[in-house]
This record gives sequence, C-alpha cells and structure tokens, in this order.
Amino acid sequence: MKMKRKNLLLLLAGAFVVMIAFFVLTTAMSAPTTVNITAPKTKASIPEGIAVHLVLVSTDQFYGYSNNLNEGKLYSIDHGNTVRNYLPDMKKRLGDKMVVLIKQTRGATYESTIHLLDEMTINKIQQYAIVDLTEEEQIKFNVKNLVKICLLKPYYNTYSA
Repeated sequence: MKMKRKNLLLLLAGAFVVMIAFFVLTTAMSAPTTVNITAPKTKASIPEGIAVHLVLVSTDQFYGYSNNLNEGKLYSIDHGNTVRNYLPDMKKRLGDKMVVLIKQTRGATYESTIHLLDEMTINKIQQYAIVDLTEEEQIKFNVKNLVKICLLKPYYNTYSA
C-alpha cells in the first residue's frame, strides 16, 4: 500500500513539473510585440506637388485628390475603382517622394482607417500620416454641420434596470 502512495506522489510531482514547464514556455512564446512609431518633433510643411490627400468619407468610400480639392474624385475602398489602383497611379505620377495624408470625416470607421493603413504597406508607400481635415475640406464634406447636429442631439437613457 505504501509503495502505491510513493508512486502516486512521484506521478503527481512529475505532472506538476510538466505543467509548470508548459506554462513557462507558452507565456514566453506569446510575448507582446510592439510597433515603433516615429513622430516628427516639429510640424513640417509638405511641398504642393507631392502630397496626396485621402479623405475617408464613409465606411467604404474615400475622396482622393492631389493638388486641388475640387479636382478630386470619390473612390471605393473595396470595389471597382479602389485605393489599390489609385495609389500606384499617383506614385507613378508623383514619384517616390509622394506623401499620403489620410483624413477622416464622421462617416469613417476604424476598420476603413486600418484598411487604408494596410494599403500603405501593400503599395510600399514610405511617407504617410493621419492628419485633421483642413477648413476647406470641412466645408466640402459638411463636417462642421455634422458636429453641430451631434452636439444638439438629445441624450436619451436607453438603459433599463
């Protein structure tokens, strides 16, 4: 009877050691990774001829233009005339020094922003930034009115206990 208890204790101790080793290895393998983001210390001005503006208008559309806001065009993020066609064309036209400025309206979503950032990597765009809309863009896309409407919207408590 005593021999069986010793075997049982050895078996439990071995299982405990294996479990500890497993947990140590799995936590070491799943170490979090970080992304290094470099931000400029001062605001730099971008020359007119190399900037490409992508304004996220809705979940699946963006407005793209280079120099003149009124000469831009509405593009689809996923279907037909896409960002994957637009960026290489602009890169051929403007060269490798092209800077892409990504801007968001109220209709933009987190998913569409991440999709555009992925496209920067896919198309090997070296210089890009997420920036605020200019005053002209706010007027064109009616962003100021949207902000006023959102602020004036009454708050209703939809939580019921």
